Amino acid sequence: MNPGWRTAAAITAAIFLFGVVTPSVQAATVKAGASCTTVGKATKVGTKTYVCTKVGKTKVWKLKATPVAKPTPTPASFSKCMLPVADGRGDVALGLPRIAARGKAVGDVRATVIFVDFPDMTTRPTPEAALGLVSPRASEIFKEISYGRLNYMIEPNLNWFMMSKPSTAYSYSTFRSHHDFVKEVIALADPTTDFSKTDSLIVITNPLQRALSFGPAMTFPASEGFIADGRLINNGTTSGSDISYWGAAWLNHEIGHSFGLVDLYAYGVAPDQTFKFTGEFSLMGLNDERSRAPGLLAWERFVIGWLDQSQLVCAPSGVGTYNLSPVATAGGTKAVVIPTGATTALIVESRKPIGIDGKLSKSGLLVYRVDTSIQSGRGVVQVLSNTSLAADPRYLKAPLAVGESLTVGGYTFTNKSTSPDVDVLVVSR
Repeated sequence: MNPGWRTAAAITAAIFLFGVVTPSVQAATVKAGASCTTVGKATKVGTKTYVCTKVGKTKVWKLKATPVAKPTPTPASFSKCMLPVADGRGDVALGLPRIAARGKAVGDVRATVIFVDFPDMTTRPTPEAALGLVSPRASEIFKEISYGRLNYMIEPNLNWFMMSKPSTAYSYSTFRSHHDFVKEVIALADPTTDFSKTDSLIVITNPLQRALSFGPAMTFPASEGFIADGRLINNGTTSGSDISYWGAAWLNHEIGHSFGLVDLYAYGVAPDQTFKFTGEFSLMGLNDERSRAPGLLAWERFVIGWLDQSQLVCAPSGVGTYNLSPVATAGGTKAVVIPTGATTALIVESRKPIGIDGKLSKSGLLVYRVDTSIQSGRGVVQVLSNTSLAADPRYLKAPLAVGESLTVGGYTFTNKSTSPDVDVLVVSR
Protein backbone atom coordinates (compact mmCIF):
# COMPACT_ATOMS: atom_id res chain seq x y z
CA MET A 1 0.00 0.00 0.00
CA ASN A 2 1.32 3.42 -0.81
CA PRO A 3 -0.46 6.19 1.14
CA GLY A 4 2.02 8.82 -0.07
CA TRP A 5 -0.46 11.66 -0.42
CA ARG A 6 -1.88 10.98 3.04
CA THR A 7 1.60 10.92 4.57
CA ALA A 8 2.51 14.25 2.97
CA ALA A 9 -0.73 15.81 4.15
CA ALA A 10 -0.22 14.47 7.67
CA ILE A 11 3.31 15.89 7.84
CA THR A 12 2.10 19.30 6.65
CA ALA A 13 -0.70 19.29 9.21
CA ALA A 14 1.68 18.23 11.96
CA ILE A 15 4.13 21.03 11.15
CA PHE A 16 1.29 23.56 11.21
CA LEU A 17 -0.16 22.18 14.44
CA PHE A 18 3.10 22.11 16.36
CA GLY A 19 3.94 25.55 15.04
CA VAL A 20 0.81 26.80 16.78
CA VAL A 21 0.89 24.93 20.11
CA THR A 22 4.61 24.89 20.92
CA PRO A 23 5.46 28.14 22.75
CA SER A 24 8.22 29.90 20.87
CA VAL A 25 9.46 31.51 24.09
CA GLN A 26 10.02 28.10 25.71
CA ALA A 27 11.81 26.77 22.62
CA ALA A 28 14.15 29.73 22.72
CA THR A 29 14.70 29.58 26.49
CA VAL A 30 14.92 25.89 27.40
CA LYS A 31 18.00 24.60 25.69
CA ALA A 32 21.37 23.32 26.75
CA GLY A 33 23.39 26.17 28.33
CA ALA A 34 20.49 28.62 28.63
CA SER A 35 19.90 30.13 32.07
CA CYS A 36 17.24 28.80 34.44
CA THR A 37 15.98 29.67 37.92
CA THR A 38 15.07 26.56 39.97
CA VAL A 39 17.75 23.90 40.46
CA GLY A 40 16.39 20.43 39.90
CA LYS A 41 13.41 21.49 37.84
CA ALA A 42 12.91 19.30 34.74
CA THR A 43 11.30 20.48 31.53
CA LYS A 44 10.56 18.41 28.45
CA VAL A 45 10.95 19.92 24.99
CA GLY A 46 9.89 17.55 22.24
CA THR A 47 11.51 14.20 23.06
CA LYS A 48 14.31 15.75 25.12
CA THR A 49 14.31 16.46 28.86
CA TYR A 50 16.34 19.32 30.34
CA VAL A 51 17.19 19.72 34.04
CA CYS A 52 18.07 23.02 35.73
CA THR A 53 21.57 22.45 37.08
CA LYS A 54 23.95 24.63 39.08
CA VAL A 55 27.27 24.99 37.28
CA GLY A 56 29.72 27.08 39.32
CA LYS A 57 27.78 30.21 40.32
CA THR A 58 25.23 29.99 37.50
CA LYS A 59 22.12 27.93 36.85
CA VAL A 60 21.73 26.48 33.36
CA TRP A 61 19.62 23.94 31.55
CA LYS A 62 21.43 20.65 30.92
CA LEU A 63 20.19 17.83 28.69
CA LYS A 64 19.29 14.82 30.78
CA ALA A 65 21.25 11.79 29.64
CA THR A 66 19.22 8.78 28.51
CA PRO A 67 20.42 5.69 30.34
CA VAL A 68 21.81 3.03 28.01
CA ALA A 69 20.63 -0.48 28.76
CA LYS A 70 23.51 -2.81 29.33
CA PRO A 71 23.31 -6.21 27.64
CA THR A 72 22.73 -9.10 29.99
CA PRO A 73 26.08 -10.83 30.37
CA THR A 74 26.36 -14.52 29.70
CA PRO A 75 27.09 -16.27 33.00
CA ALA A 76 30.53 -17.83 33.11
CA SER A 77 28.83 -21.16 33.73
CA PHE A 78 27.21 -21.04 30.26
CA SER A 79 29.81 -19.18 28.23
CA LYS A 80 31.50 -22.37 26.98
CA CYS A 81 28.20 -23.53 25.51
CA MET A 82 27.46 -20.38 23.50
CA LEU A 83 28.49 -21.91 20.18
CA PRO A 84 29.26 -19.06 17.75
CA VAL A 85 28.01 -18.52 14.21
CA ALA A 86 30.97 -19.92 12.28
CA ASP A 87 29.66 -21.38 9.02
CA GLY A 88 30.44 -18.35 6.84
CA ARG A 89 27.07 -18.37 5.10
CA GLY A 90 25.58 -15.23 6.60
CA ASP A 91 21.80 -15.72 6.43
CA VAL A 92 20.92 -18.76 8.59
CA ALA A 93 22.90 -20.54 11.30
CA LEU A 94 22.52 -22.49 14.54
CA GLY A 95 25.14 -20.42 16.32
CA LEU A 96 24.77 -17.52 18.71
CA PRO A 97 23.94 -14.72 18.70
CA ARG A 98 21.15 -15.17 16.17
CA ILE A 99 21.78 -13.39 12.87
CA ALA A 100 20.49 -9.82 13.26
CA ALA A 101 18.73 -9.66 9.88
CA ARG A 102 16.41 -12.52 10.69
CA GLY A 103 12.82 -11.93 11.69
CA LYS A 104 11.17 -11.48 15.04
CA ALA A 105 10.35 -14.89 16.56
CA VAL A 106 8.82 -13.96 19.92
CA GLY A 107 5.56 -12.15 20.68
CA ASP A 108 3.09 -10.96 18.06
CA VAL A 109 4.44 -11.49 14.55
CA ARG A 110 2.21 -10.16 11.78
CA ALA A 111 2.37 -12.17 8.56
CA THR A 112 0.90 -10.44 5.51
CA VAL A 113 -0.31 -12.92 2.88
CA ILE A 114 -0.42 -12.02 -0.83
CA PHE A 115 -1.89 -14.35 -3.47
CA VAL A 116 -0.48 -14.28 -7.01
CA ASP A 117 -1.46 -15.96 -10.26
CA PHE A 118 -0.05 -16.06 -13.79
CA PRO A 119 -1.52 -15.28 -17.22
CA ASP A 120 -0.85 -18.84 -18.43
CA MET A 121 -3.11 -20.31 -15.74
CA THR A 122 -6.79 -20.84 -16.59
CA THR A 123 -8.02 -22.15 -13.25
CA ARG A 124 -7.37 -21.29 -9.64
CA PRO A 125 -8.91 -21.96 -6.23
CA THR A 126 -10.38 -19.15 -4.20
CA PRO A 127 -7.87 -17.23 -2.06
CA GLU A 128 -9.66 -18.64 0.98
CA ALA A 129 -9.11 -22.22 -0.25
CA ALA A 130 -5.44 -21.57 -1.00
CA LEU A 131 -4.95 -20.02 2.44
CA GLY A 132 -6.67 -23.03 4.00
CA LEU A 133 -3.72 -25.19 2.94
CA VAL A 134 -1.64 -23.58 5.70
CA SER A 135 -3.89 -21.54 7.98
CA PRO A 136 -4.81 -21.65 10.82
CA ARG A 137 -2.79 -24.83 11.43
CA ALA A 138 0.65 -23.24 10.89
CA SER A 139 -0.08 -20.64 13.58
CA GLU A 140 -1.26 -23.39 15.93
CA ILE A 141 1.97 -25.34 15.39
CA PHE A 142 4.06 -22.26 16.13
CA LYS A 143 2.10 -21.59 19.31
CA GLU A 144 2.63 -25.18 20.48
CA ILE A 145 6.33 -25.57 19.75
CA SER A 146 7.16 -22.06 21.07
CA TYR A 147 5.32 -22.75 24.35
CA GLY A 148 3.05 -19.84 23.48
CA ARG A 149 5.93 -17.40 23.05
CA LEU A 150 5.13 -16.82 19.37
CA ASN A 151 1.78 -15.55 18.16
CA TYR A 152 2.10 -15.85 14.38
CA MET A 153 -0.76 -13.72 13.08
CA ILE A 154 -1.70 -14.55 9.48
CA GLU A 155 -3.35 -11.52 7.83
CA PRO A 156 -4.33 -12.11 4.17
CA ASN A 157 -5.30 -9.77 1.37
CA LEU A 158 -7.91 -12.12 -0.09
CA ASN A 159 -7.44 -11.24 -3.76
CA TRP A 160 -5.49 -12.81 -6.61
CA PHE A 161 -2.86 -10.47 -8.12
CA MET A 162 -1.88 -11.21 -11.72
CA MET A 163 1.87 -11.34 -12.43
CA SER A 164 3.12 -9.78 -15.65
CA LYS A 165 4.59 -12.96 -17.15
CA PRO A 166 3.64 -16.63 -17.41
CA SER A 167 4.61 -18.92 -14.55
CA THR A 168 7.38 -20.49 -16.65
CA ALA A 169 9.17 -17.12 -16.83
CA TYR A 170 9.83 -17.03 -13.09
CA SER A 171 12.36 -18.91 -11.01
CA TYR A 172 13.35 -19.28 -7.37
CA SER A 173 16.65 -20.97 -8.27
CA THR A 174 18.93 -17.97 -7.69
CA PHE A 175 18.94 -15.16 -5.16
CA ARG A 176 18.37 -12.54 -7.86
CA SER A 177 15.52 -14.35 -9.62
CA HIS A 178 13.77 -14.93 -6.28
CA HIS A 179 14.39 -11.33 -5.23
CA ASP A 180 12.97 -10.00 -8.52
CA PHE A 181 9.87 -12.17 -8.07
CA VAL A 182 9.21 -10.75 -4.60
CA LYS A 183 9.86 -7.21 -5.85
CA GLU A 184 7.12 -7.55 -8.48
CA VAL A 185 4.70 -9.06 -5.95
CA ILE A 186 5.13 -6.18 -3.52
CA ALA A 187 4.71 -3.63 -6.31
CA LEU A 188 1.47 -5.30 -7.43
CA ALA A 189 0.00 -5.57 -3.94
CA ASP A 190 1.20 -2.25 -2.53
CA PRO A 191 -1.72 -0.03 -3.67
CA THR A 192 -4.30 -2.17 -1.84
CA THR A 193 -2.26 -3.72 0.98
CA ASP A 194 -1.19 -2.14 4.24
CA PHE A 195 2.39 -3.28 4.88
CA SER A 196 2.99 -0.83 7.73
CA LYS A 197 2.92 -3.56 10.40
CA THR A 198 4.28 -6.46 8.36
CA ASP A 199 6.88 -8.60 10.15
CA SER A 200 6.72 -11.54 7.74
CA LEU A 201 5.62 -11.75 4.09
CA ILE A 202 3.93 -14.87 2.73
CA VAL A 203 3.41 -15.09 -1.03
CA ILE A 204 1.07 -17.89 -2.05
CA THR A 205 1.19 -18.69 -5.75
CA ASN A 206 -1.67 -20.47 -7.50
CA PRO A 207 -1.18 -23.99 -6.08
CA LEU A 208 -2.24 -25.49 -9.43
CA GLN A 209 0.78 -24.08 -11.29
CA ARG A 210 3.76 -26.42 -11.75
CA ALA A 211 6.59 -24.19 -12.98
CA LEU A 212 7.56 -23.18 -9.45
CA SER A 213 7.71 -26.59 -7.85
CA PHE A 214 9.10 -25.71 -4.43
CA GLY A 215 8.61 -22.75 -2.11
CA PRO A 216 11.75 -21.26 -0.54
CA ALA A 217 12.14 -18.88 2.38
CA MET A 218 12.95 -15.19 2.03
CA THR A 219 16.09 -14.56 4.06
CA PHE A 220 17.32 -11.39 2.40
CA PRO A 221 19.97 -9.15 3.96
CA ALA A 222 18.51 -5.92 5.31
CA SER A 223 20.30 -4.07 2.51
CA GLU A 224 18.39 -6.16 -0.05
CA GLY A 225 15.02 -5.84 1.65
CA PHE A 226 12.05 -3.82 0.41
CA ILE A 227 10.49 -0.76 2.01
CA ALA A 228 6.71 -0.71 1.79
CA ASP A 229 4.59 1.70 3.83
CA GLY A 230 7.73 2.55 5.78
CA ARG A 231 8.32 -1.08 6.76
CA LEU A 232 11.43 -3.14 5.94
CA ILE A 233 10.40 -6.47 4.42
CA ASN A 234 13.19 -9.03 4.09
CA ASN A 235 11.83 -12.14 5.81
CA GLY A 236 9.09 -14.55 4.82
CA THR A 237 8.47 -17.16 2.14
CA THR A 238 7.05 -17.77 -1.35
CA SER A 239 5.11 -20.92 -2.13
CA GLY A 240 5.46 -23.47 -4.92
CA SER A 241 3.20 -26.27 -6.06
CA ASP A 242 4.49 -28.45 -3.19
CA ILE A 243 2.33 -26.45 -0.78
CA SER A 244 -0.49 -28.86 -1.65
CA TYR A 245 1.56 -31.81 -0.38
CA TRP A 246 3.36 -30.39 2.66
CA GLY A 247 0.49 -28.22 3.88
CA ALA A 248 0.94 -26.13 7.02
CA ALA A 249 4.31 -27.66 7.91
CA TRP A 250 5.75 -26.14 4.72
CA LEU A 251 5.05 -22.71 6.15
CA ASN A 252 6.49 -23.59 9.57
CA HIS A 253 9.66 -24.91 7.95
CA GLU A 254 10.24 -21.94 5.65
CA ILE A 255 9.37 -19.34 8.26
CA GLY A 256 11.76 -21.24 10.53
CA HIS A 257 14.47 -20.19 8.05
CA SER A 258 13.30 -16.58 8.30
CA PHE A 259 13.88 -16.91 12.06
CA GLY A 260 17.43 -18.08 11.27
CA LEU A 261 17.12 -21.87 11.47
CA VAL A 262 19.02 -24.12 9.04
CA ASP A 263 18.00 -27.12 6.94
CA LEU A 264 18.66 -30.35 8.80
CA TYR A 265 18.08 -32.59 5.79
CA ALA A 266 20.97 -33.37 3.41
CA TYR A 267 21.60 -31.45 0.20
CA GLY A 268 22.66 -33.14 -3.02
CA VAL A 269 22.34 -36.77 -2.00
CA ALA A 270 20.39 -39.80 -3.17
CA PRO A 271 16.71 -39.73 -2.10
CA ASP A 272 17.22 -42.48 0.48
CA GLN A 273 19.95 -40.38 2.12
CA THR A 274 17.99 -37.13 2.35
CA PHE A 275 17.23 -37.49 6.05
CA LYS A 276 20.48 -39.13 7.12
CA PHE A 277 21.31 -36.41 9.66
CA THR A 278 18.20 -36.12 11.85
CA GLY A 279 15.59 -38.48 10.40
CA GLU A 280 12.08 -37.48 11.42
CA PHE A 281 13.21 -35.22 14.27
CA SER A 282 12.50 -31.51 13.68
CA LEU A 283 10.42 -29.72 11.05
CA MET A 284 13.69 -28.28 9.75
CA GLY A 285 14.59 -31.78 8.58
CA LEU A 286 11.49 -33.61 7.38
CA ASN A 287 9.04 -30.71 7.17
CA ASP A 288 5.98 -32.92 7.40
CA GLU A 289 3.45 -32.93 10.20
CA ARG A 290 2.80 -36.56 9.34
CA SER A 291 6.27 -37.50 10.61
CA ARG A 292 6.66 -39.00 14.08
CA ALA A 293 8.64 -36.24 15.84
CA PRO A 294 8.47 -32.92 13.93
CA GLY A 295 8.86 -30.77 17.05
CA LEU A 296 11.99 -28.61 16.90
CA LEU A 297 15.10 -29.69 18.80
CA ALA A 298 15.84 -28.00 22.13
CA TRP A 299 18.91 -26.29 20.66
CA GLU A 300 16.86 -24.82 17.79
CA ARG A 301 14.26 -23.50 20.23
CA PHE A 302 17.01 -21.97 22.37
CA VAL A 303 18.68 -20.20 19.43
CA ILE A 304 15.46 -18.42 18.39
CA GLY A 305 14.39 -17.52 21.92
CA TRP A 306 11.73 -20.09 22.75
CA LEU A 307 13.81 -21.63 25.52
CA ASP A 308 15.63 -19.62 28.15
CA GLN A 309 19.30 -20.09 28.91
CA SER A 310 18.28 -21.25 32.39
CA GLN A 311 16.47 -24.22 30.81
CA LEU A 312 19.69 -25.66 29.37
CA VAL A 313 22.49 -27.05 31.52
CA CYS A 314 25.99 -26.24 30.28
CA ALA A 315 28.17 -29.11 31.48
CA PRO A 316 31.80 -28.67 30.36
CA SER A 317 32.87 -31.79 32.26
CA GLY A 318 29.74 -33.66 31.21
CA VAL A 319 29.72 -36.08 34.10
CA GLY A 320 26.63 -35.97 36.30
CA THR A 321 22.96 -36.83 36.75
CA TYR A 322 20.33 -34.59 35.19
CA ASN A 323 16.53 -34.52 35.26
CA LEU A 324 15.19 -33.57 31.83
CA SER A 325 11.56 -32.70 31.14
CA PRO A 326 10.16 -33.46 27.67
CA VAL A 327 10.95 -30.86 25.02
CA ALA A 328 7.28 -30.95 24.03
CA THR A 329 6.13 -29.50 27.37
CA ALA A 330 6.62 -26.03 28.83
CA GLY A 331 8.91 -25.44 31.78
CA GLY A 332 11.73 -27.40 33.36
CA THR A 333 15.22 -28.27 32.21
CA LYS A 334 15.18 -29.18 28.53
CA ALA A 335 18.72 -30.19 27.58
CA VAL A 336 22.25 -30.87 28.73
CA VAL A 337 24.92 -29.27 26.54
CA ILE A 338 28.47 -30.63 26.66
CA PRO A 339 30.89 -28.41 24.71
CA THR A 340 33.44 -30.49 22.81
CA GLY A 341 35.19 -27.77 20.80
CA ALA A 342 35.01 -24.13 19.78
CA THR A 343 31.96 -24.77 17.57
CA THR A 344 30.81 -28.23 18.66
CA ALA A 345 28.75 -29.76 21.43
CA LEU A 346 26.95 -32.95 22.39
CA ILE A 347 23.36 -32.30 23.42
CA VAL A 348 20.84 -34.57 25.15
CA GLU A 349 17.10 -33.92 25.43
CA SER A 350 13.94 -35.85 26.31
CA ARG A 351 11.48 -36.75 23.56
CA LYS A 352 8.05 -38.20 24.32
CA PRO A 353 4.86 -38.75 22.25
CA ILE A 354 3.20 -35.47 23.22
CA GLY A 355 1.38 -32.95 21.01
CA ILE A 356 2.92 -32.63 17.57
CA ASP A 357 5.30 -35.50 18.50
CA GLY A 358 2.32 -37.68 19.39
CA LYS A 359 3.15 -40.39 16.84
CA LEU A 360 6.66 -41.01 18.24
CA SER A 361 7.02 -44.78 18.49
CA LYS A 362 9.91 -44.84 20.97
CA SER A 363 10.45 -42.18 23.61
CA GLY A 364 13.51 -41.45 25.70
CA LEU A 365 16.72 -39.45 25.62
CA LEU A 366 17.82 -38.15 22.22
CA VAL A 367 21.55 -37.53 21.80
CA TYR A 368 22.86 -35.37 18.98
CA ARG A 369 25.92 -33.43 17.92
CA VAL A 370 25.86 -29.75 16.84
CA ASP A 371 28.65 -28.15 14.81
CA THR A 372 28.06 -24.48 13.99
CA SER A 373 30.98 -24.38 11.54
CA ILE A 374 28.93 -26.54 9.13
CA GLN A 375 26.49 -24.90 6.73
CA SER A 376 22.79 -25.50 6.27
CA GLY A 377 22.02 -28.83 4.60
CA ARG A 378 25.52 -30.22 5.28
CA GLY A 379 25.00 -31.79 8.69
CA VAL A 380 24.91 -29.00 11.27
CA VAL A 381 23.08 -31.47 13.53
CA GLN A 382 23.71 -35.20 13.61
CA VAL A 383 21.49 -37.51 15.65
CA LEU A 384 23.51 -40.27 17.32
CA SER A 385 22.22 -43.80 17.73
CA ASN A 386 23.12 -47.36 18.65
CA THR A 387 21.28 -48.52 15.53
CA SER A 388 22.81 -48.18 12.07
CA LEU A 389 21.29 -45.78 9.57
CA ALA A 390 20.60 -48.69 7.22
CA ALA A 391 18.54 -50.43 9.88
CA ASP A 392 16.83 -47.27 11.11
CA PRO A 393 16.90 -44.64 8.32
CA ARG A 394 14.64 -42.19 10.20
CA TYR A 395 16.30 -42.53 13.65
CA LEU A 396 13.06 -43.71 15.23
CA LYS A 397 15.04 -46.13 17.44
CA ALA A 398 17.57 -43.48 18.47
CA PRO A 399 15.99 -42.27 21.75
CA LEU A 400 17.44 -44.11 24.75
CA ALA A 401 14.78 -45.95 26.73
CA VAL A 402 15.24 -46.79 30.42
CA GLY A 403 18.38 -48.86 30.92
CA GLU A 404 19.79 -48.08 27.48
CA SER A 405 23.15 -46.37 27.00
CA LEU A 406 25.08 -44.73 24.17
CA THR A 407 28.81 -44.05 24.18
CA VAL A 408 30.21 -41.30 21.97
CA GLY A 409 33.24 -39.01 22.22
CA GLY A 410 34.35 -40.63 25.47
CA TYR A 411 31.00 -40.00 27.19
CA THR A 412 28.42 -42.63 28.08
CA PHE A 413 24.82 -41.45 28.19
CA THR A 414 22.34 -43.62 30.13
CA ASN A 415 18.63 -43.28 30.72
CA LYS A 416 18.45 -44.22 34.40
CA SER A 417 14.70 -43.85 34.92
CA THR A 418 11.64 -42.29 33.36
CA SER A 419 8.19 -40.93 34.16
CA PRO A 420 5.67 -38.96 32.11
CA ASP A 421 7.34 -35.75 33.27
CA VAL A 422 11.06 -36.58 33.51
CA ASP A 423 13.83 -38.69 32.03
CA VAL A 424 16.85 -39.07 34.32
CA LEU A 425 20.09 -38.81 32.39
CA VAL A 426 23.38 -40.13 33.78
CA VAL A 427 26.57 -39.06 32.00
CA SER A 428 29.78 -40.92 32.81
CA ARG A 429 33.27 -41.21 31.37
